[in-house]
Amino acid sequence: MTGGGPKENRSYYALLRDAFKGTLDGSVESKVEMGPLYQELRSIDERYETVGSVAKGGMKEIFKVMDRKTDRFVAMAKRHSKSDLEADEAFLREALLTSKLEHPNIITVHDIGLDENQKPFFTMELKIGDNLDEMVAKRSAANDLLSTRLEMLNIFIKICDAVGYAHSQKVLHLDLKPANVQVGSHGEVLVCDWGLGKMIDEEDDDSLNESTPNADILNHFTINGMIRGTPGFMAPEQTEPRRQHDERTDIYALGAIFHHLLTGKTAHKGSMEELILMTKKKDVPDPQVRYPKLSISRSLAAVVLKAMAREPDERYGNCDEMRKDVQRVLDGKASKAENPSLATLFKLFIQRNIIVAIISTLALIVLLVTTSLFVYHLQKKEKAAKAAQRLAENNLALYKETTKVVGSLTNLYVRSVLSSVRKLRNKLNFEDATETLKEALLKYPNDHLLRIELARHNLSMMKFGPAAEHFREAGNKGGDLLDLIDNFANIQKSRPMNQQELDKLFMSQRIEKFTKNRMVAYRGLTSHKDRPKHGILVHSYMKSINPHWGGEVFDFNHAIRKLTVGGEGFERFCIRDRAISLNGLQLQHLCLEEGSRIDIATIVKLPLPVLDIHKAKVTNISFLIRMPGMTRITVNPEQYQELSSSNQSHQIGRFEITIKPLP
Repeated sequence: MTGGGPKENRSYYALLRDAFKGTLDGSVESKVEMGPLYQELRSIDERYETVGSVAKGGMKEIFKVMDRKTDRFVAMAKRHSKSDLEADEAFLREALLTSKLEHPNIITVHDIGLDENQKPFFTMELKIGDNLDEMVAKRSAANDLLSTRLEMLNIFIKICDAVGYAHSQKVLHLDLKPANVQVGSHGEVLVCDWGLGKMIDEEDDDSLNESTPNADILNHFTINGMIRGTPGFMAPEQTEPRRQHDERTDIYALGAIFHHLLTGKTAHKGSMEELILMTKKKDVPDPQVRYPKLSISRSLAAVVLKAMAREPDERYGNCDEMRKDVQRVLDGKASKAENPSLATLFKLFIQRNIIVAIISTLALIVLLVTTSLFVYHLQKKEKAAKAAQRLAENNLALYKETTKVVGSLTNLYVRSVLSSVRKLRNKLNFEDATETLKEALLKYPNDHLLRIELARHNLSMMKFGPAAEHFREAGNKGGDLLDLIDNFANIQKSRPMNQQELDKLFMSQRIEKFTKNRMVAYRGLTSHKDRPKHGILVHSYMKSINPHWGGEVFDFNHAIRKLTVGGEGFERFCIRDRAISLNGLQLQHLCLEEGSRIDIATIVKLPLPVLDIHKAKVTNISFLIRMPGMTRITVNPEQYQELSSSNQSHQIGRFEITIKPLP
């Protein structure tokens, strides 16, 4: 989103330059107190300036407003009906519930408060674009649903990611529908309007329903003050107020959205009362049969039918299962909901491996033709025996060449699998990499290359027992490495590894450095419940990649998620240009001690709110501007001068800077 401030306000960039100029001319503290930015903030009486109305529902209205303090446009939600204590509470509850959900595909709440009339409001990010309902309507009218299906499926994956995250935080949406999904002009996908949302296992407040129905659902629909949701997208259990809701209630709505993306229409049609009755009593019609011209595959139709099953036990158990099923279709595979036959699996395999299939078919045709010719010439008269013999020899040579081709195809498949596994692992997708290797070994259980790769993959995840087992099944291809793995496997059977054992593991020359890198990455993904133990592992890893680290400092306070690290010879966090060794610590504060020499570019992608580098020697300091989530940095005067003189200096006003002298 872009936009300037009100015309009467000075440019924030000009004020920022004045502030930097004043800071360099004299004392930091005195200049900040009297600086133009400080005075500008003090002069702001009204933080928000209304530009215009964006949307209006039955109970609230959305305005485009200018936030004078941050110099940006945001969206502001206000109730426009008469003051009502319970309705105000429900409105604020929606804002607070949404503000607790931090996900790139969930609308972000910036501020909650009361206006000059003591009426509640909340502000959120302003996105330019259509909601999903409008997008589907336009594409349906232009007959573009089929041609844009791939884009729609990827949008749906993001919706599943958002709802799955909310469920992991014990939050249900309970009003999922296309109109509540915003699609930005640059492809952003945001799940909005959590007004009906509630915590899982939280009791439904029927008294609130009776007195203040949510008027922002489709057609502002509530029956007898008891049923909340949108007909056509609400689950059968939502039509019975006393029934318990859980994640599968939202799964049903996701299935209804998926049906809408595929067909441009709701699964059931009729008046509101008819929609409620059909939701309770009738199964969803098969979209593949109902809309044959839209070429909906059996796999996609099966996803809809499973998600929209009337009984919750027959639906997907969680959003991740549904997302993976849709992703399988995107990857050219059959969805699990389809329960595909062998013929279907073979057809999809051919489509995914069309070149291999063509070559194999041609080889088979060649083999059949040449064999037929061979038999034909054997039956010739005696006078053609010599000619037949020569032809047989030629056919035999051709057969051997065909056999080589088939062997080459097998090798091609194995190489393709190994390449896919390494790409998945580089993306830190260890789970899918494991499944890919296991599926390949089911087809070629004796292939030692696949077996060795699975052994190395388990080693990357520090699963020493399985790693040793697969090395042995591959013919003891681990060599000297096998003794080391067996030792750590025996330790793992009885207790967690201690600091000395981790030091021995990471200092070992028998384990490749990139394998050690993946060990730290994997443990970082899986150790969120035990950060202190992960801190010990990270310490051992950093010692191995900083061999000249003297007077080492490594202090990880897991309670406040602060890491103090450094000392002479400390030069890097990881062997690659991204600090994945720190990701699992979920740091809020990183402090580099004296003697450290760090390239800021290596931690630029780290989501880090607070950074203290004033004691360290750093390069590429301008990369601080690119760090996501940065709110406060501490630098020394020399670093501050370098930062403020960079071509990105106009952006550093968005976070707090503290200047401390060199030690």
